[in-house]
Amino acid sequence: MTAPDGRRGLILVATIIGSSMTFVDATVVNIALPTIGRDLHAGLAAQQWVMLSYSLAVAALYIVAGALGDRYGRWPLFVAGVAGFAGASALAGLAPNTSLLVAARVLQGVGGALLTTNSLALLRATYAQDSGRAVGLWTAWSGIGTMLGPPLGGLLVEYASWRWIFFINLPGALLALALAVAGRRREQPAEQPRPVQALGAVTVALTFGFLTYALIEGPQTGFRSVVWALALAAVGLGLLVAGERRSSNPLLPPALLRERVFVVANLYTLVVYAALGGSTFYLALYLQSAAVGYSPARASLVFLPISIVMFFVAARFGRLADRDGPRRLLAAAPVLMALGFGLLTLVHGTNPLVPLPGVTASALAGYARTLGVVE
Repeated sequence: MTAPDGRRGLILVATIIGSSMTFVDATVVNIALPTIGRDLHAGLAAQQWVMLSYSLAVAALYIVAGALGDRYGRWPLFVAGVAGFAGASALAGLAPNTSLLVAARVLQGVGGALLTTNSLALLRATYAQDSGRAVGLWTAWSGIGTMLGPPLGGLLVEYASWRWIFFINLPGALLALALAVAGRRREQPAEQPRPVQALGAVTVALTFGFLTYALIEGPQTGFRSVVWALALAAVGLGLLVAGERRSSNPLLPPALLRERVFVVANLYTLVVYAALGGSTFYLALYLQSAAVGYSPARASLVFLPISIVMFFVAARFGRLADRDGPRRLLAAAPVLMALGFGLLTLVHGTNPLVPLPGVTASALAGYARTLGVVE
């Protein structure tokens, strides 16, 4: 049963706004980190936690959030995610120290996991056989929102306060909630809802949380001081493996580990995303360091080509993937990325044209990689 066209349109706009908040937040927080560090007296390790705490929460709850949507409905989980993300954003904006800011970022991750996993699911359930066009509109408009995010965030950080990059989520969240309520429809429950798998989520959080702690704090205090964290990460991994082997519905079915394409694609994704995520994080810090001298607003513009490239080349790369298959895209992506990283080493001043080739090459590589793996 589908909703009337007007109500379907409200759900479409609500999911676009909700998803755009999470996309924009990641980029804007990255730009704001040097200012946050100075204001809250946070060193590099604390700034890394501000970024990674959100990602850890999302990674731990992503599969669980989708299963909850199957069991309790996509609309309630989407609404809960938007409301939770907004509340956590307000807490982050008010945070007087890095400890509370990191805690707020974890809560943002919880809301973000509920929001992102159920956003497209809600859209597909609402539009049913017309979901292809709706997802296309969602992708295009979310891309536009993502493009506007970095320069808006840079201006807020430079001319207002870094706290406004979190407060700016509140009006968007209120609008998304209002549209979602107005467009609500009767939802058909899943015939066979996925199991929630709470134990898997806990063990994933333990494993990657303690491993991340060791990798962040180890270089600061010495790796001997974080042996306990590495040991607990190993315990978490052992519990995860044991739970997976005994579960009738594991997070990762063992059969997939015997699929060469699946294993290689995931290892490829891990390596490339590690390089892309690390470079983006440190590039934002480097651009605003004394060695280069970018302001937050100018630094935010450096990342704008990433969104522009992905928005305008999506259809072109899609046709190439359909025509030639994914192998060429997957082979070209790391080469382009390496070229982009090499070009970024030439950035030593505030000339905005110098980082442009490197960032553009990295953006092309990122999109080619994503499309190639999906294909």
